[in-house]
Amino acid sequence: VLLTDTAGLRVSKDIIESLGVERTRRIIADADLVIVVIDGSQPLMPEDIEILIDITNSPHIVAVNKCDLASFKQNKLVLGDERATAIISVSAKTGAGLDSLRTAILEPYAAYDTSYTGLFITNARHFDLLQRATTALRSSLNLFEEKASEELILIGLYDALSFLGEITGETTPNDVLSRIFATFCIGK
Repeated sequence: VLLTDTAGLRVSKDIIESLGVERTRRIIADADLVIVVIDGSQPLMPEDIEILIDITNSPHIVAVNKCDLASFKQNKLVLGDERATAIISVSAKTGAGLDSLRTAILEPYAAYDTSYTGLFITNARHFDLLQRATTALRSSLNLFEEKASEELILIGLYDALSFLGEITGETTPNDVLSRIFATFCIGK
């Protein structure tokens, strides 16, 4: 399970914000489930309508937030979203409706085996770094099996250490590298 919080989809002339919008569109296209959070205390904004239109062909849940406020109203457009897996009123402030939201998120996956007790990665950056470390390690293993030079093998090992170091906050794994270089006769 990879949970990603993305930027909205508003049109912007700002290059960086536009890149964020494009990234959001790619994530939505690849998502198994999209959760759209809409401010229930305000009328639907054009951005909200655009998001609801963009996700019509994706499995999605609409969470209408701020149900604790007197100004809360469920918009008819949201209620008419027949393709939504669920439309749930919630309050991030009071916690109202969060159990229903949690149930709606988990319901499509109820048939899956939930006895998994392994590692869960919830940070997309960490997931990417772990994939890159795995690729680097596989490269080193392939080079080792092909009896390549130790220098070439160490490049992948160093890269993997660097990626893992980014996760743990270590930027210079000198102690590990010193042990590796002490073990191999590099440059001889």
